[in-house]
Amino acid sequence: MRDRPDRYMIRAKGFEYLGETDFFMGFGYSRSVAMFLQAILLWLLASLAKRHPADVRPFTAALFLASLVNVGISWKFIFPVPVIFGLVLTACIGVSYLLLAKQPKDGHM
Repeated sequence: MRDRPDRYMIRAKGFEYLGETDFFMGFGYSRSVAMFLQAILLWLLASLAKRHPADVRPFTAALFLASLVNVGISWKFIFPVPVIFGLVLTACIGVSYLLLAKQPKDGHM
């Protein structure tokens, strides 16, 4: 991540976007809601994976890829803390994907 002067200018002065001045606050809240939804979906998929691991694997792959892209976006545009949490989350989803591949079709080990 590089230090960019435009970030300092935006934080210091603020700016108007489509008539709104709280763009960053609104965007941050919408990201928080999306992350909360992701946590709920992962929780629900975890309980479903106990019974039907093969059915859950495509959803896990999609969430893994989305999380990986999100880490890249965070690395380029945000700051290190979301990158660290994103990497941990992505690693956990990746491990769960690999563990689901090892389970038999009926879900019993």
